[in-house]
Amino acid sequence: MANLQYIKFDTIFHPITAGWFIESFRIIENSDQPIIPIEINSPGGYISALAQILDAIESSDKKIATFVTGMACSCGAALSLAGSDGLRFIGANSEFMLHQGSTGSSGKASDIQADAKLIMDMTERFVYDKGDKAAKK
Repeated sequence: MANLQYIKFDTIFHPITAGWFIESFRIIENSDQPIIPIEINSPGGYISALAQILDAIESSDKKIATFVTGMACSCGAALSLAGSDGLRFIGANSEFMLHQGSTGSSGKASDIQADAKLIMDMTERFVYDKGDKAAKK
């Protein structure tokens, strides 16, 4: 029997770690393993990196199991909601935190307003929508 392959995501969400995640994800996706397990222990990070990861997950036909061990904060919490129905788990002593996105924008008022709208839209898509879908299943 082959060893179970899984992704251990115990870092921040960043374009470099997103690339590593997707490469690891595709290797498991192309195996005969029916479920892709993802272990999460992350304080969060860049929402653009989360978007890359979620695009890879949502393009897969395989079931996804998410396990929170330690913490799933911000993007980590949103990733944990990407688990398939009945395959989302969190340790009894783990931390889970969802919040509205934030930005460190500066500049003209119109630039800050545009950044605020982008963050609210992304928060709606990646946090609230996913949370609502997970709660309904």
